[in-house]
Amino acid sequence: MIKPMPVQPFKAYRYQDHRDMCNKICPPYDVVDQKEFLQLSAHSPFNAIHLTLNDPKAMDLDKKRSQQDFQKVQLLWNSWVEDKILQQDARTQYYQSRDHFSVDQKTYARNVLYALVHLDPKHGPKIIPHERVLELPIQDRLKLLSQTQVQTSPIYLIFDDVNEELHGMLSQNKDSMYSCRHPKENSQSFDFFVYDQEKEIENISSILSQGNFLVADGHHRLETTRRYYQNAGKESSAYVFAAIVSSKDPGVFLSSIHRGWESSTNFLTVVERLSTHFDIQEIHRDWDSFLASGAQMALDVLDRKKIFALTYKARDQTNEENITLEVPSVLLNHYILEEQYGIHLDQSKDQKKMNYLNSLEAVQNYVIQDSKRVACWLRPLTFESLQKICSKGYILPQKSTFFYPKIMSGFLFYKIDS
Repeated sequence: MIKPMPVQPFKAYRYQDHRDMCNKICPPYDVVDQKEFLQLSAHSPFNAIHLTLNDPKAMDLDKKRSQQDFQKVQLLWNSWVEDKILQQDARTQYYQSRDHFSVDQKTYARNVLYALVHLDPKHGPKIIPHERVLELPIQDRLKLLSQTQVQTSPIYLIFDDVNEELHGMLSQNKDSMYSCRHPKENSQSFDFFVYDQEKEIENISSILSQGNFLVADGHHRLETTRRYYQNAGKESSAYVFAAIVSSKDPGVFLSSIHRGWESSTNFLTVVERLSTHFDIQEIHRDWDSFLASGAQMALDVLDRKKIFALTYKARDQTNEENITLEVPSVLLNHYILEEQYGIHLDQSKDQKKMNYLNSLEAVQNYVIQDSKRVACWLRPLTFESLQKICSKGYILPQKSTFFYPKIMSGFLFYKIDS
């Protein structure tokens, strides 16, 4: 019996017209709200959002979609293929995008390789998750995948590139197939390449068979694909569509997602209670002051001129047995949300109480609207600490990390059994 390849190239479905390519790509479905859905739809009638999300109500956990909703996506896919909006490549190949973006007014380039990665670690490298998943989104995605057999969005994987071989290869100059600039996403631009020569393909496959993969984004998509594979039981469904970035790539940025919730509980009473577990200091409401404080978290409300920085008192006692106590989201969930506000994010009734805020501007806009609102700033994990935590097999709360920027959907699609 021939052993399956742990990582392999594939024949992707792609848009045939590249002239307005950046009007056809979109962020992952789980960060698109109704307003952005309409904006993306206005960019192009063929925007990938119509395949990845199709209907904004999919993001409402209280509204289960009917089978007819998923059939609409399949019909749309079929029509785009029949009309040759999308066509499958004739050759098996690897694909690459070079994503240009800015952070703090500095420009970076992130090299992304698109490939298929086997889900069974017996056949090669492990895919290592680090965040919990929710059941309802998985059920929605599984119904969509079962109906269409199309993986519309890649999961974002960080390859443990110890010898910098992948980074070295993807950083080389190469003639691009096309380039485009996104109309909205912080002036991101993209160059797109293919690797279709036999020696290139063999080299990439060899490199990627030598290290494991850390899931940066796409935990629900990964679990959806695993379940589809378990249900289908076919080797052709044993691969997940992945966007792979070297751990040595300077374009790997690990940020944090802050939190916001509403409560009538007296805020200063909560702060007083938290002093049992945290050293607390009032600091200026700016990011540099927060980082300089060394605190893992900071609480922010409307009627205070400063924020309350919280540093865990037992931090210096952290050992291999309680390594997750270095993680701000773990401390937040246990000591603040559960003990002080009675919010348990492992319960579906409480999940809707939480707002996830991916910038300080979003935090400020959230807090300023209502005096009952509380926000929590979270210090980003370092990539090294995340690797250490994952190596021990720990799974963190949902949205404990934010790898910036998100991998865009729409450059490629993978049709199972194609």
